[in-house]
Amino acid sequence: MTFQRFVALLTVFTFLAPAMPAVGQAIPVHVDATVGLDEPTRELIDRLPKDIHVELIAALKEALPILQKSVDEYLAKVNDTLDHQINHAQCALTGVIAEANRRIKNLPKTRDKGHLELFDDFEKSELGRIKQSSDAAFYARVYGDTFNEATVTYCAMEFSGAAINIRPDENKYRSLNYMWLRLKGTCDNASDCVKKQIEVTKHLIETSDTRDVQFVRASQKLETVPKPADPSYLTSLLISFDLTSFDHKPYENTLFQLVGIQDQVLLARVRRSAQLVGAVPGKLSAIDEEIAKANVALLPIQEFGCGHFISPVQVSNAQAHADLTEAPRKEIEAALAEALTADEKNQGEAIKSIRADLALRRAAIETIRNATSKRWTYPNPCAMH
Repeated sequence: MTFQRFVALLTVFTFLAPAMPAVGQAIPVHVDATVGLDEPTRELIDRLPKDIHVELIAALKEALPILQKSVDEYLAKVNDTLDHQINHAQCALTGVIAEANRRIKNLPKTRDKGHLELFDDFEKSELGRIKQSSDAAFYARVYGDTFNEATVTYCAMEFSGAAINIRPDENKYRSLNYMWLRLKGTCDNASDCVKKQIEVTKHLIETSDTRDVQFVRASQKLETVPKPADPSYLTSLLISFDLTSFDHKPYENTLFQLVGIQDQVLLARVRRSAQLVGAVPGKLSAIDEEIAKANVALLPIQEFGCGHFISPVQVSNAQAHADLTEAPRKEIEAALAEALTADEKNQGEAIKSIRADLALRRAAIETIRNATSKRWTYPNPCAMH
């Protein structure tokens, strides 16, 4: 290799280096630690004091790697984290503290039952208000009040360690409250909610990417969801006259499973979008390699004296390498478009950064495509300019 050829090669790579990430350099892929949680749970987490909020988010982030392997395992880990941490965390909220302190202060003077027995009475009274005709908004209000009662009871008892007795109730009613809030305004009663959510789930499965549906086995799970039968005319008549009670639990069990399948499909989409964006650096590296080879092919050849030339063969070879960048470039564009559609909230910034990097590579490729064969002579003393 002549000195001039070495300098030219060095110049090419010096030009490319600042514009492109190093081969194998990771492009940031962000997935929110609260992905998969319903809006009320997100709101509750956001309301927690800063130090507790940070601690809980850190715990949720630890579960994210599980999402790559299994949506079911990820959700189980997240729910377990929430059940173990959010109860105590709520006791740091000002309103809950005040109410818990008031109850502790007034309990010996005005009440003949302890915290747990009083909660049992409240629970029985609230659940007794649920009718066959109750809509989603009413369920949410009943369970909201019961959840609040469980929370305050938990915090009032936490100092003694006896709060463990109420923890399962708080977890249960938080979930029921938030599920019905999710359905608020969408259905008229428990039976109607089940029928509509079956259709919503079917539609989501039919319109989602097959890979996401298969990853969580959504179709198979939907087939096993129990379909509670509506009460007979006679039973409905007896319920309307309060001669027998309406059992809403089977409907809630079914609704939990239906919204769970919906969440799993959406989480699978988020997972796949993160994988699509995460695979981009390797494809960018493939483009970088072809650009580098094309630029090497275009390095001037020195001939006798001060003559230099780039031959038609060199141009053809360089453009062949430029052509090889088309496949990975199209793969990247398709991946970004799909990731943006699937999870714009989490992947938006990463995709914006990748597209900026890709634009730099397009400019380099365009320069290669516009290259022409030529011959020239440097003036004495054959200095390169």
